[in-house]
This record gives sequence, structure tokens and C-alpha cells, in this order.
Amino acid sequence: MENNKEVKLDDHQVKGYNLGIEKQDLDKVYDIENPALTEEEKFFLAQMKERALKDLETPKEQRVSPAALHDKEIVKLRSKLGLDNETSEPTTVKKLIPDVPKPVQEVKNETIVSQQTKKIYTEETEVERDWGSSYDMVELPTRGKIYKGKPKRVKLSYLNGSDEDILTNQGLLESGLYLKHLIERKILDNNICYEDLSLGDRNAILLWLRATAYGNEYTFELQNPYKEDEVIEHTVDLSELPVTYLDEDTDEYGCFTRILPISGYEVKFRIYTIRDLNIAERLTEEKSDKLVSETLSNQIYSIDGVTDRNEIKSILSKLRIKDTRFIRDEMAKIEPGVDLELEIASGDERFKYPFPFDFDFLLFG
Repeated sequence: MENNKEVKLDDHQVKGYNLGIEKQDLDKVYDIENPALTEEEKFFLAQMKERALKDLETPKEQRVSPAALHDKEIVKLRSKLGLDNETSEPTTVKKLIPDVPKPVQEVKNETIVSQQTKKIYTEETEVERDWGSSYDMVELPTRGKIYKGKPKRVKLSYLNGSDEDILTNQGLLESGLYLKHLIERKILDNNICYEDLSLGDRNAILLWLRATAYGNEYTFELQNPYKEDEVIEHTVDLSELPVTYLDEDTDEYGCFTRILPISGYEVKFRIYTIRDLNIAERLTEEKSDKLVSETLSNQIYSIDGVTDRNEIKSILSKLRIKDTRFIRDEMAKIEPGVDLELEIASGDERFKYPFPFDFDFLLFG
């Protein structure tokens, strides 16, 4: 009978079948039809889903992990949505850098051993600050206003030979722990830890480390989107990347205060940090349907005097959409950071291109 006929699928069909199964999972995670979402949130999730679908088309062993995928996309999309811009005009500042993504996978309670020193690294490994090394005082995009003591400038030590264990340790690179260990090691201030950094400040530190180690120029190759067979070599002067600084002062908790237009509630919120990003990565890996709401609630310190996390979530779920939109808009207005979008010219053609983040950025001059 026809039904008993053996059916052989070619590689393309098998790949399509597997992609279809995994796409169902993506539809659940990136529910862009959810009526509770704002237009910005729908745009955010749609772009994330599009990138995830492209990632599924590559062999599994070559895919970017959800953690790394989210890190790269959230920085780019926050920029597109205006979340990395201030209301004030951007200013050009020396020694600033765009974002470098957190690679591959998040590691919890796993042991990573350096091949150079046999040192064991875990999530709980204490970072050894680079005390005693040469340093400089650097002004960050937040101007220190969100940290304890509110230092106007932060003491950063230069990249040196002792950092090579971190930069060349494959285990640390693949786990994502290398950014935590490298950056926190370079910050010579015990009041500032890696997880408390804003994305803009982390970018500024990475730029400063790269620029003071190798110079301001960074050259990379990219494919011309208008000519598939043309490879363009482009050089960026890192010192010319625009950056917006935080002008508004914060309260004793490093927060900003606003009055909601509909409910009249007083809301205190803070800038998006690496800790928030780590939570978002975890929710992405867990395929949580609360990614957007959790991201918002994590940035809010209090609503009308209420500081309990569960109560804040409850209040947010009942607010009018104009109030929640107002909170997001106000967060966007004060977010300091580096402009990550490059303008590339090739002949008469000009196009926008996101800064290419790879390990070469810090490893090679």
C-alpha cells in the first residue's frame, strides 16, 4: 500500500522538519500577539524572534547560546528603541567603546580550570582586584551617580600581562565569566561590582581597556549588503564614538523619581544593569513568558512607597497602559551609553551596521 512506502527525507527536508518543531517553542517564548504588550515590546520581541529563527538554521554546534543571543540583541534593540540615548545631545568622548557580548552559556556551580595557571573559576570565585598596578581616573557615562559613594571618576587599571590568563582561558570565554573577572579586576573600587554596572558603563570600561592597550583604531571586515561578493574593510576610531552622559542626579538609593500621569503614584526606578541582563538571560533560557514584565519590575525600586517585589509586580499588572508606557519612556530618556550603530560607506552606497563584537576586540590589536 502507498502508506507502507518507505519515505526518505533529504538533508534539507530533515532540517526543515526539526526547524518546525523548534519554531513552535519560539512562538511560545516570543508571543508578539499578546494584547498586553506595548508596540515597543512587540517590536523588541519580533526582532528577537527573527534573530532566533536565523540562529536555528545553523548547525546546533555552531549556534549562539540564548544567553549570548540575548546579550547582543538586547543592546542593539535597546539602542533602536532609544533606551541607550538621553534627551540631551550626545557628546563625543575619548576612550569609549561599544558593547562586547557575553559568549555562549551561563555557568552555575560549574568548575572551569585555567590551562595556564590551573586556577579554578566558578560563579562564586572571588575576583582579585588589580591593586598596585598602573591606573587612570575615568569618567563613565553614568558619572558614578548610580553607585555607592557616587564617584565622579572611577579608578581603572590598565590591561597587563597578568590579565592574559583571563583573556586566553577558553573555559572562561565560553562561560561568559571572563567579562565579570576581567572588568571587576580592573575596577579599583570595592564599592562597585560587575553586576551593578550599567550597560553603558561596562561599554565605556571595555573601550578604555582596549584603547589604552592597543590604540583607538579598530579595523574589521564585513560583507557589503548590496554586493554579496564584496568584502569591505572598515576602520573605526573608538575615541570618536558618541556617548551620552547622565545629567540628572539620583537619590540616596541611586534612583530617579517620577509621578505617573494617570494613577498619580510616585515611582522610583533605576538604570538597567548587568544584573538585570543576567536575569533576562535566565528567563530567556527558561522560555519564560514574563520576560518583558520582569525586566520592567526589576528596575523599579518602589511604587507609592511600596518596596516589596511581589507587591510592585501586582501594582504594575493593574496600572493603566499609559502609566506603564510613561515609566518606560522615562527610563529611556535617562539611559546613558555609547552609540553602537556605525555608518559604513562603500562607493556611493551608505548603510548602518552594528559594531561587530568578537573576542579579537580585546585579544588582538
